[in-house]
Amino acid sequence: MKKESVVKWPSVFLVSIVALILFTSSVVAQEKEVELRVLTYLGGWFNSNSYIERNIPLFEEAHPGVKVSYQINPSGSALVQLIVVEAAGGVSSDVLFVGDVIDNAVRNVLSQPALVMDLRPFLERDPNLDTRDFFPNLLQAFTHNNRLVGMPMSTFVGSVFVNKTIFNEAGLPLPTDGWDWNDLREMSRKLTQDKDRDGNPETWGFAADGYTLQHQGATPFLWSNGGDIVTPDHSRAALLEPQALEALEFFYDLHFVDRVAVPPDAGAQWTLFRQGHVGIWDSKSSNIPKNRAQALPHVDWDVIVPFHSPRTGVYVPLIASNAAAISATSKHPELAWEFIKFMVLSDRAQQLIASEEGMLPTRISYARHFMRVFQGPPANVAPLIDAVAIGRTPVWFKDAQVHKEVYDIIRVEWDQVIRQLQSVKAFAEKVTPLINAKLR
Repeated sequence: MKKESVVKWPSVFLVSIVALILFTSSVVAQEKEVELRVLTYLGGWFNSNSYIERNIPLFEEAHPGVKVSYQINPSGSALVQLIVVEAAGGVSSDVLFVGDVIDNAVRNVLSQPALVMDLRPFLERDPNLDTRDFFPNLLQAFTHNNRLVGMPMSTFVGSVFVNKTIFNEAGLPLPTDGWDWNDLREMSRKLTQDKDRDGNPETWGFAADGYTLQHQGATPFLWSNGGDIVTPDHSRAALLEPQALEALEFFYDLHFVDRVAVPPDAGAQWTLFRQGHVGIWDSKSSNIPKNRAQALPHVDWDVIVPFHSPRTGVYVPLIASNAAAISATSKHPELAWEFIKFMVLSDRAQQLIASEEGMLPTRISYARHFMRVFQGPPANVAPLIDAVAIGRTPVWFKDAQVHKEVYDIIRVEWDQVIRQLQSVKAFAEKVTPLINAKLR
């Protein structure tokens, strides 16, 4: 039997070896720490109340070795510019929490494969999420050229707010299911009050959420009447179609002929509603938390069923949301998906968004949870759930340059209508050949 020799090492040498091992382990551990870089902007609902920042420590605790770098940019436009510049310069980021998916600047980012990843593979292979549990219209709103370019962070849907105090003072019952534009006009006439007859009503019957043909404004009227800016196949302009002209002229008349709707020079519609100067406000559900926080104490407000088009008998609301995307430059795309899921898609996140943030969740199963746990105002949230099923977003053209140019044409010329410098018919006649030239 061979005898092993035993070497006796000096104690000082052994201590040195142990110290070297510990130091090396520390360095390796530091090298293995992953930084997840998240870019966002100050204006999102999830930042105005620090929702994401409050939950980052919990994510880091659930993912040892991960450190989240959360960079809040001063504005949505600053964020968009940073994303483009950094991608061009080869600077890596992981998660992008950007503005509303209907915003053209946001769409310009989301439509570029060089900037954001397709999230459909992530969603479809995730064992804890089911595509069928998301509102189909909402996922469609985030789909461009067959790519799921982002995930909705909550659900914004067209909502009709009312000031019940104003209705009571006018002796009018609140509108019920089946009311249409004619009822809207008649009620708005009765609700509009100019007591000192100075031409500036103290109370307006109606307010749209802006005046545009892309966000709210005139858009729900156009859609509800069966119209749009272009045909369904995007082959030509559709603003000269009878249903389009009828809808846009009704919107114009409410403001400048009947003079029962808040005009552009009368102040911000949301401020006027929250101060008690508007009876009916056609806006979106993302204003619920702001109404709760900013409406004056005497303003008794609620949500009601929306008004329908007399031509079609339907109401087609806007549906939208802030977008959560994974940067195409991400070095940790799977971890980025886990972060998005943890913050806005998971069971826990959906419960928090519904119960604590007062926002409509993105998953059908938690919409029911929202109905159970939501504490008013508003007392009536059922119309929100109904609207999600029929909501849509503005046309999103396949080509980013065509998209920009078409909407620029519409924006410039529609502004002339809102400034009462040209008629609706003149607007449609002017933009139609210009749009058609771009679509060719």
